[in-house]
Amino acid sequence: MTSDDTDAVLHHPHDLQAEKAVLRAMLQSPDAIADIIEILHGHDFYRPAHELIYTTILDLYGRNQATDLLTVTAHLTQEGHLEKAGGSDYIAALVNGPSPSRSWLTEAERVQNAAMLRRTKRGCCRRR
Repeated sequence: MTSDDTDAVLHHPHDLQAEKAVLRAMLQSPDAIADIIEILHGHDFYRPAHELIYTTILDLYGRNQATDLLTVTAHLTQEGHLEKAGGSDYIAALVNGPSPSRSWLTEAERVQNAAMLRRTKRGCCRRR
């Protein structure tokens, strides 16, 4: 772990594994999307690439289009955002990663909790 990683862990609460599990579920199941959008917003993701993938999935879902790996990757390419999202290999690795042991709702709640902690820390630090 680099000193930058340590600083991020200490000062910017996040759960990248939960973020990846949420995106994996969304890329694999429209049912997951319907559940997760009740809990998370794009700004809840710590990693900007994850927010971009999330908002792309929501955009496609809202237009009743497929939200699978190929469609999401094609849409990001068309919009010129594929590299910002980590590239096609990164998105494929999300889908093909290990299945989470917890439900997607639990993972979404973990992402939301970390986001609330980040917002709370930012608010407390501004008051000084």
